[in-house]
Amino acid sequence: MEGTKLNLRMTVMIVLVLALLTGSAGKLLSMQNAPSSGSDTSVTREKTSIEYQTIPAARGGIYDRYGRPLVTNRLGLNLKLDDARLRRAEDPAAEVLQLIAAAEAGGVVLVDILPITAPPYEYDFRTDEIGAHFEAFLVKKKYEPMDADELMAQLREDYGIAPGVSAVQARKAVGVFYELELRYLFTRVEPYRYIAPYVFARDVSMELVSVVLERGIAGCVPEPISTRVYETEYAAHLLGRVGQIPAADIDHYTQELGYRRDDVIGLDGAERAFEPWLRGTPGRKAVEQAASGRVRDVFYSTEPEPGQNVYLTIDIRFQQRVEEILEAGILYMQEHNEEMMGKEADAGAIAVVDVHSGEVLALANYPTYNLSSFLFDYASLQEDPLRPMFNRSIAGLYSPGSVFKMVTAAAGMETGKITASTRIYDVGEFREYDDFRPRCLIWPGSHGSINVSEALKVSCNCFFYDIGYRMGIGPIRDWAERFGLGQPTGIELAGERTGYIASPETSATLGMTWQGGLTLVASIGQSDNSFTPLQMANYTAAIANGGTVNRVHLMREAKSHDFTQTHAVDNGGVLRESGASGGTVRALQQGMLSVAMERGGSAYNEFGNYPIPVAAKTGSVQTGGERPINGVFVAYAPYDDPEIAVCVVIEKGGAGFRASPFAKEVFDAWYELKAESQTVGEENRLQK
Repeated sequence: MEGTKLNLRMTVMIVLVLALLTGSAGKLLSMQNAPSSGSDTSVTREKTSIEYQTIPAARGGIYDRYGRPLVTNRLGLNLKLDDARLRRAEDPAAEVLQLIAAAEAGGVVLVDILPITAPPYEYDFRTDEIGAHFEAFLVKKKYEPMDADELMAQLREDYGIAPGVSAVQARKAVGVFYELELRYLFTRVEPYRYIAPYVFARDVSMELVSVVLERGIAGCVPEPISTRVYETEYAAHLLGRVGQIPAADIDHYTQELGYRRDDVIGLDGAERAFEPWLRGTPGRKAVEQAASGRVRDVFYSTEPEPGQNVYLTIDIRFQQRVEEILEAGILYMQEHNEEMMGKEADAGAIAVVDVHSGEVLALANYPTYNLSSFLFDYASLQEDPLRPMFNRSIAGLYSPGSVFKMVTAAAGMETGKITASTRIYDVGEFREYDDFRPRCLIWPGSHGSINVSEALKVSCNCFFYDIGYRMGIGPIRDWAERFGLGQPTGIELAGERTGYIASPETSATLGMTWQGGLTLVASIGQSDNSFTPLQMANYTAAIANGGTVNRVHLMREAKSHDFTQTHAVDNGGVLRESGASGGTVRALQQGMLSVAMERGGSAYNEFGNYPIPVAAKTGSVQTGGERPINGVFVAYAPYDDPEIAVCVVIEKGGAGFRASPFAKEVFDAWYELKAESQTVGEENRLQK
């Protein structure tokens, strides 16, 4: 019997939803020719009216480079409350309480922005925006200051909540009425103050909707929606979220771009970056309503057009592997590293780019989060001191340490201060200043007489102190910019930071005074040099490809909603040519090759027997005082025919060489998945 009842409910609901999605053009025309009254066309004898409404278009899907779905859509239902219809009910409070009971029985977790806790009542101003709304509400209601208990008693009376209703249920009902009244105040009384339209419950079950309709709860209206479905638990920072237009952006979207106030937009990640492609074209419908508010018929005048499908440059399986490598590596360091070197590691990022096209192949952050459970996890994510929502790969600023030495070497060779064969004698410390004598890491030992490639191999600080001293900071800054450091990479994602290149101007901007000795420190990547992992990966790619700084990009192409037409293709482009000569580039490449593949190089233990030739550079960065050292590592492979460039940053990682195993596993994953993924991509293209 219960099963029969449920099937009946489902059948009724399906019919109702189909009624919302189908109509008759003939009936529409007849209604359009009916007598009109005011702004609506009305058929007086039938006591009906026609209201024209916008039909949101489904967003386009997001796919990886081989056509694997990353973000798709499914049809769902929201429950909305029509304030005017609710207030025409004999007992609005009873209707709301009945709705709350049905929703809770259906497993819905109710959320509102009334800043009063469940009993015992206390004020709880979670955000400045919630506080501002509440203050405006009190002013409009002309309430005198009072404590939370007194205000709840006043609101219970105002909203007609019976004395027999429990304090807990009364708080929930007051929260619903508060949400509705805010919309009334801010859209009718103060239309300039924006607050997103109220939705009682989002993405509810068909069973709950059928229960609500059976009970005839006044003012409760089911609304078909398109809900985002995340097909992967990875790439959260890349994919991003959708939601209502933030109050700060409402004028931009509504006045400049033609959006409606209650439209859903991409808030971050690819959802925001590729909004123009993903957003479809809304349609319009005409709804015939009886005076009671009951919908009599629904007609389309314009069908909505779904958004385009966007293909990203990433391979989601490679992205997944890189994220797993980063997490597993940091956890391993915490458990196994000796002498506390790296045992405090707790966060990091890995950026991987195509050497020749600038395509993003992977951007990984640790810690990270899961888009599918974001709303449930939001409070804990906000409170986490490691900031899982922070996109370290494009916004984290890190001193590069010795990874920067290729810049100083290039500047020295291009300004003629040294050549690839110039030898400088290292005595273990720099002695040009009486009161400042920075040393090599092997002090009291020394590297003796070495050239630039050898200096890169052993990361000789004194060699680069000497070059920096000869040139001054100007050429170093110039060549850092030429290689794309401290500059936008071109990636489409919002929130990228450009970082800083050490110089007197940068010090002044940061409120510090430049001193001559800082040139020495800057020449080995310290001082004010601070760059993102993505910048350092692209800088490495420029060395690998001969000196071209490519524009980094995440979008590959955009296709029509049915996959039959290609509307946009992004093949990348060149941001700048560094201008480095062939001899300079070869010296840098040779030095990086020796770091990884020759005995004595700082990454030789990891790559000495690796089957693919790798070029690399380690960086160990002092973060100030007694704080742990960050580990930075860049590399590209294969050395003789470069494909990908990698940057690994491990916060509190202990030393640059400790980040090299991460890069090795990234190369392993790349070559393991490459051939198989290309086969999958071809199969997906044939299917579509």
